[in-house]
Amino acid sequence: RVLRGLLRLVPQPHAHTRFLGLLFGALRSRGAREALCGVWATLAELEDGSDAPAPAPFPRAEAARPRRGGKTAADKAAEPAAAPRPSLRGVRPTALALQQLNAFAPGAIDEPDYDARIDAYSSIPPLLESGLSTACALPLLCQCVHDVELDDIALRHSATHTVGIIVQHAAAAAGRERAAAGEDGGGT
Repeated sequence: RVLRGLLRLVPQPHAHTRFLGLLFGALRSRGAREALCGVWATLAELEDGSDAPAPAPFPRAEAARPRRGGKTAADKAAEPAAAPRPSLRGVRPTALALQQLNAFAPGAIDEPDYDARIDAYSSIPPLLESGLSTACALPLLCQCVHDVELDDIALRHSATHTVGIIVQHAAAAAGRERAAAGEDGGGT
């Protein structure tokens, strides 16, 4: 709940998607993974604009004090804004897929909801084809790596297959980017 609340206060919450995505490869407990799914649901809400960003904080007294590089905070504020963040295509479907990939059977204790998880794995290839951003593909990849380590053969197989699909998609996207850069480079 703390991270979800903090995301609403951060001016650019989507700048942290890489870090938040990597956590799907590191967190092991059910509670932590469910909380992380909630954080991604909050990111989806913020991307949709259903929750307005928090106003800028009040200026501090340190604004007049020079920082590293000899610039004050006021000088930095007067500089042109940084380039806008790249579009994160697919935050909402990624959040939904992550929630399904971490679903547990409602009537059982610590038993995965196999139907929801297998359905989620089958939804990932169309997501990738729809132009899912790399920031949104990262948590799916980390989730797959987590599931490869499970004892369940069906989930392990689905996760392994999906890792291959994500890697193929990433390689194809990198090839397209290189080709586009080569065309823009003037034929060197």
